[in-house]
Amino acid sequence: MSDQRVVPNRVNLETTYRDREEAYYLIVRDLARKIEQELSSRQVRASIRFRVKAFENYFRKFVRRRRETKGKVIITDILGIRIICPFLEALKEIETIIKELFSIVEVENKGDIYSFKEFGYDSTHILIKLPVPEIDPTGEPLICAEIQLRTILQDAWAEVEHELIYKAGFNPFDKPLRRKLAAVNANLTLADIIFQEIRDYQRKLRKELQQRQQDFSEAIVEKIFSLNEENEEYVKFMKKKDKKDDEDGHIDYDENSSALSLDDLLLNGLLAHNNKQYKTAIKIYTLLLEQDNTEIKALVYVHRGLAYFAESFYLEALNDFNDALEINSKNAKSFYLRGVTHRMLKNFTAALDDLNKAISLDPYQPDFWFAKAQLYFHSGDYLAARQDMESALKLDPESKDYNQFMRLLMEKI
Repeated sequence: MSDQRVVPNRVNLETTYRDREEAYYLIVRDLARKIEQELSSRQVRASIRFRVKAFENYFRKFVRRRRETKGKVIITDILGIRIICPFLEALKEIETIIKELFSIVEVENKGDIYSFKEFGYDSTHILIKLPVPEIDPTGEPLICAEIQLRTILQDAWAEVEHELIYKAGFNPFDKPLRRKLAAVNANLTLADIIFQEIRDYQRKLRKELQQRQQDFSEAIVEKIFSLNEENEEYVKFMKKKDKKDDEDGHIDYDENSSALSLDDLLLNGLLAHNNKQYKTAIKIYTLLLEQDNTEIKALVYVHRGLAYFAESFYLEALNDFNDALEINSKNAKSFYLRGVTHRMLKNFTAALDDLNKAISLDPYQPDFWFAKAQLYFHSGDYLAARQDMESALKLDPESKDYNQFMRLLMEKI
């Protein structure tokens, strides 16, 4: 028997396609909305686009598939959703969410088919089952929609590749152009990896900074209250606070190592700092300050000042905060830290002056108001302290320390 393929009737197919197009659109729109709501609820940043495949593209693909197979032609991407995210890390997270939301027919990683010498776009394609099957233009059941997951750079490459290669019929024998395209693809892939590494570093750095800030805030309350141990209410207040045990971690650091970058040194310093290895942290910060990089000096002076403060070396801490302000005289946080250090040295006028400067530069930091309220409390000006605590509580009404301190103030008043 001769292998004669049935020639598709384009007019009939297009008529059927147009008749069903609106129903297709409503289905894919609802699927996209469901995904968007779920990503939003989990705070996953991504943009979502959806479409019903244009009939011209559908028919071209249908004919190509008909050439390739004797059996039925099933087009699985009539309904398409594309999810684009900034970083590689989100791809797996979104894929997991998709698998939780829908029944999965197939998952294909397009980039896996290419060797390192070839060019082609990376993209994860997921076929999901429709909640309610439809009918495709040929009368067969339409049971799937396709979801594509890409980073922004993967999507940019896919769009360019589609125009230059798929639509234009790129000449496979043009080796110089093939090499150029492969190089561009490799650079975009490398850029994605580098962006992810930067993102990972930023996240780790932010975590350490937040931990250091939390530890410092607790230390301030503890150290300031220790100056007033004769005050019974302060002692009771301190006993109610949870004391954080020293963390067990230990940072191995070779101060003679020249292989570490400035970023690595800073991160190691923060890790040592947060693990309460203050002497190690001070060594690392000092090494950073010896580097020929004025860009980060103000920041490092602040960090080293905080480590000195934790060790109760208040004069050394004060000198570092002074140096930080010499470099950047508009840094509210440095004024706040210097004010608190003046408080520990019992330079009350200087402390109040610095805290007022910090608040004038940035009135949206509740810790600034809290520190100033404590200063007024110690001087016996409870009404002024209450006013500052009201400002702190407006900014952070859930703070246990603030609310507890406010109750103490109200008892005094």
